[in-house]
Amino acid sequence: MQRAVDEIWARIKWIEKRDEEERKRLIPVIPKDSSFKNRYLRGLLMGGWGYSEHYVDSAIKQAYSILKSWRRSYLKGERRREKPAVKKKFVRIKETLYIFKDWRIKVSIKLYKEYLRLRP
Repeated sequence: MQRAVDEIWARIKWIEKRDEEERKRLIPVIPKDSSFKNRYLRGLLMGGWGYSEHYVDSAIKQAYSILKSWRRSYLKGERRREKPAVKKKFVRIKETLYIFKDWRIKVSIKLYKEYLRLRP
């Protein structure tokens, strides 16, 4: 996920804008076009990836969420112009990656090969 944040951060465009008191202010514009997201970023992160592809999609979505939150705080003056860092390891699992059946949860790790089975 940090790699996704790094790649998106490197492509942020900073637009100069003046506020009411005629002070210069830099406004970040996060790239959202699908050719960047789906082709470049996904392709870059998929290189050498041995697990289910959905995890890469989830990481991209989460990286955009982190940067969107940072941008809101930055525009309010609560954050500096520093790249946000992913501090904790976590994963969000799409509904397509897990099955709840017979009071057991089965999570796909590697497509059709490896699963994690949990009992509540």
